[in-house]
Amino acid sequence: MRNHIRTILSAADAGPSGLHIDTIVQRLIMGGLVNDDGADRVKRRALGVINRADDIECVKNNRGRRKQGWYRLKRVSPPPPSRLRKVCPITSHPDASTNYTGTGGEYAVMSELLFQGYNVNSMTVDEGVDIVANKNNTFYFIQVKTAYLDANLKAQFNIKNKRFDLFKDNNDMRYVFVVRYSSHLSTETKIISENRIFSFTNAEIEKYIYNGVIYRGAEDISVKIKFDPQSFIPYIYNNREEDRIEYNMDRVI
Repeated sequence: MRNHIRTILSAADAGPSGLHIDTIVQRLIMGGLVNDDGADRVKRRALGVINRADDIECVKNNRGRRKQGWYRLKRVSPPPPSRLRKVCPITSHPDASTNYTGTGGEYAVMSELLFQGYNVNSMTVDEGVDIVANKNNTFYFIQVKTAYLDANLKAQFNIKNKRFDLFKDNNDMRYVFVVRYSSHLSTETKIISENRIFSFTNAEIEKYIYNGVIYRGAEDISVKIKFDPQSFIPYIYNNREEDRIEYNMDRVI
């Protein structure tokens, strides 16, 4: 249920204002996401999940007091500027169109999942899912896209429309974008190569398409990520529309 609630709170009409628990319960039931055991029983279960979740918080009013029954996804504060890693493009790397880059990104994601206690399998045939991850008898289906950061601190990824539409009603689907770049702490001079991972649900992708932050063309969905050259904060963007995505950074599920 936690993933369903998180998906509901990721909807375009939730945002910083969040949603009331009655609305969350209604969408759980109307969407067929839970067994309809009655609204009161579903509400008690949902509140139990919300109270245990570390990524959902109560909404507060202008006086800093809790708004009874209102919840939203927790907003992640960026790290202090002095400890943000300076990101810069990798000047020498294999051709990004080769299988090495994509396979390297998939193994990076699988490694992170293993560290988080997930059992993972790589799919033999690519039909829109690269990795299946399992933890506590809950399965997630993951498509991985990998790109090198360019000289403008930008990276672009494409998702086939037909593949996205095939899984758009699957709440356990994740789209993970791996950005490969060079970096060093602002207080250090040593440069290292590393990956930055961003994870999105179907609902988040659809929200960004609706808001114009992600462009959906005739064949592909174009996802563009950039880093601010001063603060190194990550953004998802399309033309003049953009949104900060610290919440999605360093998350795989």
